[in-house]
Amino acid sequence: MKGSTFLVCVGILTLAVQISAELSSLTCYRCAGFLEDRPENSTVNNKNCDLDAFKKEGVEHHTNSTDDPSMVLACLTIGVYDSNHNNGRPFTFRDVIMYKDERRGMKNEELLAIAANFLEEGDVAADAIVDPEKRSYLFVEVCYKELCNGAACNALPKLVALVLPALMLRYLI
Repeated sequence: MKGSTFLVCVGILTLAVQISAELSSLTCYRCAGFLEDRPENSTVNNKNCDLDAFKKEGVEHHTNSTDDPSMVLACLTIGVYDSNHNNGRPFTFRDVIMYKDERRGMKNEELLAIAANFLEEGDVAADAIVDPEKRSYLFVEVCYKELCNGAACNALPKLVALVLPALMLRYLI
């Protein structure tokens, strides 16, 4: 909805009033990486995107906008760590997401579903090796301020850090 026009009657005067929906926008860091066995790329395989060694100078920004008041914009950070996968190096994904306002108080399961969807699109953990002796870590963070997804392991309102066996991670993805 771009805007609405309402007719307002005041005495014998009729005024046309244009009411515009407020446009909200949010800018977040956008990157993925790093997979050791693939060529480096600034967006899809960026060493600067790492969860534990993030360097904002080498990472793109992405802005998303909406004029739909029922939608919420948020910055998302997902980290996957499996000591048997990717030479023990974590894989991180950062971007801006949009979702319905009624999900503002998302539960852990909903955050995991969002993470699984993003990870599935990038085929991130498909090569993870299942090892009952090892554990995999899945880190999901959602924040709501400009470029808030730039630091590793922030103490922000929506933080979920889960320890999952590699087998469980496979079922999510």
